[in-house]
Amino acid sequence: MFVQALSWLAGRVGKDEGGVFFEVSGLVDKTLQTHRVALMAKQDGGLIPSVLAGIAIEMLLNGRLPHTGIVPIHTWISPGDLVNQLERRGLSLYWKHHDTMQWQPFDKARLLLT
Repeated sequence: MFVQALSWLAGRVGKDEGGVFFEVSGLVDKTLQTHRVALMAKQDGGLIPSVLAGIAIEMLLNGRLPHTGIVPIHTWISPGDLVNQLERRGLSLYWKHHDTMQWQPFDKARLLLT
C-alpha cells in the first residue's frame, strides 16, 4: 500500500522526460574525432530502450522486415528511415560535432537517405 501511494504521489509531481547519449570516436585523415548524438523524449522517456524493437515489430507486422532473428540494424533499416521513425514517435535528435561545444538539432540533410 505504501509503494502504491508513493507511486501515485511521484506521478503527480514527477516528470517522464528521458534521453540517451551516444559517443562515436574514430580516425578521420589520421586525426581522432569524436561526435556525440542525443536522443531525447519530452514524455515517456522510459520507453526509449524499446524503440528499436517497436520499429522492428511494426515493420514485421507490415511485411516490410525481410529478416528475422538477431541481425545488424543496417541490414533492416536505413539511417534516413531510422531518423524518420524516431521523429514519428516524438523523439528529438541532437548532435555535437567534435570541434564545437554546442548541441544542435540533428540535420537529416547530412544523411544519405537511402
